Amino acid sequence: MAAFPVEPKFAKTILRSPKFQGPEEILTIVSLLSMDNVLCNPPAWRDEVPGVGNHIILLNIYWAFKNIGGNKYWCKENFVNGKNMMPVYEVRAQLREICLKMSMPIMSLRGDRESIHLFLAHSLFMSTTELQPDGTYAIMDTQQPMDIHPLSVFFHRKPVCVVYTELLYTNKCYLWDICMVDTEWLYEAAPEYFLRKLRTARI
Repeated sequence: MAAFPVEPKFAKTILRSPKFQGPEEILTIVSLLSMDNVLCNPPAWRDEVPGVGNHIILLNIYWAFKNIGGNKYWCKENFVNGKNMMPVYEVRAQLREICLKMSMPIMSLRGDRESIHLFLAHSLFMSTTELQPDGTYAIMDTQQPMDIHPLSVFFHRKPVCVVYTELLYTNKCYLWDICMVDTEWLYEAAPEYFLRKLRTARI
């Protein structure tokens, strides 16, 4: 884990990725999450900004940005911070080189969303929150109350469980950069832990 210049939880995520045959997508997601503000959010345009705060959307933005060669007009139209996107390539290349030195296989899930979500559930299960009867969320480990950020694609969908990689603190604490996960995946990742923690635990 010490070989990767990222947060320990992301280093662990990369190291577990070959088990799920998806290091290419995971390297991209980790590189994006390691940078600040790859998206712009001008207050005056808030109603026009598409739903964000989701790992798959970040991945799609990276692919689109790469395909159009970082065109500044495309970035402006899609609220992408082009200057902050460029270092993502450098971080990703560095992480990929480390993986190759460790003889980790480099594969791709070819954009399979469910497989990416499954992998994140297994790798980041300690960062799980569960929907509560009042419509809020509680962090599994501490039971700290949370809400999904209003700009998130999941704000109105209210999934039963989500895994998060960032919390935003404003007038309250919000979940950000999240993905919807199946409780079955969490049981597979850590059965004893989640049988005690999840409200939806199986009898």
